[in-house]
Amino acid sequence: MKTVGILALMVAFAAPMVAQTPRPLNELTEELKKLEFLMGDWSAEGSVYPAEGEKETWSGTARGRWVLRGRHLRLDTTVTTKAGTTESSAMLTWDPHRERYHALLFSSTEPTPRFVAGTFDGKKLSLQGPRGDAETKLSMVFEKSSDDEYTLNVDMVREESTVHMADGKYMRKRHGGLSLRRDVPYTGFEEERYESIR
Repeated sequence: MKTVGILALMVAFAAPMVAQTPRPLNELTEELKKLEFLMGDWSAEGSVYPAEGEKETWSGTARGRWVLRGRHLRLDTTVTTKAGTTESSAMLTWDPHRERYHALLFSSTEPTPRFVAGTFDGKKLSLQGPRGDAETKLSMVFEKSSDDEYTLNVDMVREESTVHMADGKYMRKRHGGLSLRRDVPYTGFEEERYESIR
């Protein structure tokens, strides 16, 4: 009986894999390429705004890279405040069926991941997802400032009110006079390339 149960589980998990043939990477590339501004190694600084008390400053790092054959972008970050250091990982991708971006957020301070989704408008990637009760949403806006800089604003949105929680500026790290950039070629595989600073 136990063997039958295991076989049933294997069939249940295998069925969607057989039924859903992955779309060719070249159909996804244009939307995924919009995430390229997050690629590479970054240093960061910004502010957090507690519900009670004065704002605090933070510093940190980020690293963005393509994973899983170029279908997802993984963004690993550290944020250090006077209370300590928080580590986070995000997996971002483009959903061609719903035509929106998805991100799953993992944090060293939270037991379960958060899910956010949204759109890309101009130079802004805007993502929203539930935070706590059903009426409260977490809003994250990444905005490209230049090839070597982007910003992040985090808000809590509830009904008609918006509470600003944190913001930050991310600056591309320099390596011996060079700027490290990570680009995705047409196939979707990760490729690392050093470019001279102009």
